[in-house]
Amino acid sequence: MNSKITLVLLVIALAGLLTGSVAAQAGEPTTTPGEEDDDEGPIVDLSGVIEAINQLIDDFQYFTDNWDKTIEELLIAVLFKPFQTVAQQLIRFLSMLLMHTPDVHPNPAVEEVHSQVLLVTYFLSGLTFTATGLLYITGPLFGVSYGQVRMIIPRILAALIFSTVSLPLLQYAVELSNVLVQAFAPSQLYMSMEQLAGLSTALVIAWVVESAVLLVVVVMFIIRNVYIMFVAAISPLLALTWAVPKAKRYADTFIAGWWTALAMAPLDMLVLKFSFAMIQGNGGNIPGSISNWILGVGAFSLLILVPYQLYGASQAAVGQAYVVSRGIKNRAKQAYRYNRGKTGQQTDFDLSQDEARRLKSYRRKKRQQTSDSSYRGNWGENQ
Repeated sequence: MNSKITLVLLVIALAGLLTGSVAAQAGEPTTTPGEEDDDEGPIVDLSGVIEAINQLIDDFQYFTDNWDKTIEELLIAVLFKPFQTVAQQLIRFLSMLLMHTPDVHPNPAVEEVHSQVLLVTYFLSGLTFTATGLLYITGPLFGVSYGQVRMIIPRILAALIFSTVSLPLLQYAVELSNVLVQAFAPSQLYMSMEQLAGLSTALVIAWVVESAVLLVVVVMFIIRNVYIMFVAAISPLLALTWAVPKAKRYADTFIAGWWTALAMAPLDMLVLKFSFAMIQGNGGNIPGSISNWILGVGAFSLLILVPYQLYGASQAAVGQAYVVSRGIKNRAKQAYRYNRGKTGQQTDFDLSQDEARRLKSYRRKKRQQTSDSSYRGNWGENQ
């Protein structure tokens, strides 16, 4: 197709050249036979040029006879061929991103940030121990119960232990994700994905649509890999945040997002396996086979939908778990107070723990005053 365009341009150039040479010859003065014999120069052989012109004329005739097909090929090459090339490169990148999740240990960049965050975590844990003592005194003023304060210290100790060995432990989860991806991966993944995307066919619409979808998927998996390494690097700080009752739910969002990012690759590999099975599967008839192929190519959109749905479900589960845990605690407190009142024990009704403590102290002083006054009365009577 490019050669045809070149030939047309060459015909136009040669036509202009020949026109100029003829005009130059027409403008030269005529000479006498004697002068012609004296000034006779070398004779130029134009047979090769004439043959080239004839060939160009034939090619131009072919172009005019098949101009509609030629223009169609030209438009496809200019407008749609780049999408096919981009999609093929994106499939190569996606196959590499799917097959391997980056290691967090050993990883020099992650380990460097982790060591710095770990030092900050040790410093903040000392401040947290001090704040825990203050919360034990002033906790009810900030809505923190004594039970929650008593649970902070063991949780901080567990967070410090986890922070020290977090990278090797998280690496086991990364390796588990890689193993699941290898188990779910179809044979000849790159060729299967190219066929799955419809890039080996002449469907130019499939080239455009799949290149856009693949671009989104590749960017999403690049963000996923960066997120996995980033959360692993700041894991000591997240563990310390998890140990604080009022900040635990913020740490839970990062933790749930990290596990979601790990689960994305195995689930998307299952999507690819399902889509490839749809393409390879034979329907009951020809329309059924064509329908399966179209659905298999369209299943590429699930590579975006499934991770998005998984992330939304994980964040919703974190919020629901927080609400459920608060409800269970409230019901347990109500049941405990009800049982104490039912057995005849003193009940604090709906008082806060600080108010209940003050009420008990007031009752204790009253009992002491009553016992002292009765003792004095008995002693006076004995006198």
